[in-house]
Amino acid sequence: MSSKYPTTSKEYHKEYYKRYKDVLKCKREFNKTCKITEDVIAWKVMMETNPNCFYPFAKPLDTSTNSTPSSSPTEVIKNS
Repeated sequence: MSSKYPTTSKEYHKEYYKRYKDVLKCKREFNKTCKITEDVIAWKVMMETNPNCFYPFAKPLDTSTNSTPSSSPTEVIKNS
């Protein structure tokens, strides 16, 4: 019995990777870059929900209530 393809699958894959080596390398690099970008976006979203992200030395605000603080974050830093 002969197969309908002139080469075996192993030979085909070997030839495929030789032929498209540069394309595959670029795709891997692009995927790495996208992963890093996704991590940065996730970190940014997390920081946007943190009221003290720009004032790391300020006294932590109570985020459990919906009331607004009486002083602004800059006043908290000045008074610390």
